Amino acid sequence: MKIGLLVTARMGSTRLHDKHLKPLHGRPALSYLLDRIENTFETPMLEGLAQVFIATGSSSANAALGIFSNDHVHLFHGDDDNIPLRHLQLAKAHSLDAIVSIDGDDLFCSPEAMWAVYEGLMQGKPLVKTTGYPFGMNAWGYSCAALQQAVSTQDHGLLETGWGRAFAAIEAKAIELHCDYADKVRASLDYPLDLDFFSSVIAHIPAWQTLPTPDLVSKIVAQDLHLVNSSLHDVYWQNFHAQMNQEKTKALS
Repeated sequence: MKIGLLVTARMGSTRLHDKHLKPLHGRPALSYLLDRIENTFETPMLEGLAQVFIATGSSSANAALGIFSNDHVHLFHGDDDNIPLRHLQLAKAHSLDAIVSIDGDDLFCSPEAMWAVYEGLMQGKPLVKTTGYPFGMNAWGYSCAALQQAVSTQDHGLLETGWGRAFAAIEAKAIELHCDYADKVRASLDYPLDLDFFSSVIAHIPAWQTLPTPDLVSKIVAQDLHLVNSSLHDVYWQNFHAQMNQEKTKALS
């Protein structure tokens, strides 16, 4: 069984331009997430059971993400506007059986969450997701058969914001993970204040990369680092729903 570790990312963000390339303590922001994935899946990758991809659009601007390509990370250009279709194109091109799906904004995506999803997929579950961790730290994934089913129920138009709704008809195996203060922390890169949050954590919690997720979250809250971007919670969801509704309207027109 071959599983793709897919990081969905693109250039052209309007709220934080070129966010994946933003310098973060001397490195481009996305490199922290890629390191996290490679460290988590080192053994399956060596055994040929897992492979890391950046799944981006076909727009020429996305060529800038090529700086992350190496022997372990492969850049794939697929559909610009429909993320599930892009993932399916990648899966077919690389003969994948399943996908662990990781948002490129989620620099602190939990290794425990990613691994739990990977194990569920290896057990043959069609759709697996974790809950219980802060926003930006959970993970999910799906078999390529489930992905094919999801894509077949949608038209091939715009499907980006809230694209997980394409899987609504597929029963998910939910894995509940426990973490104190999960509702207090926002760990996703979408606004300048989010970049400040990640920078603060990296600066003030030197061992952040090796800490279990619950311990990392506790330290973030204990040092009040979650307050750096806490004002964005409502703003993010308002914009999310507005943009999703715009996409739905455009798809129907």
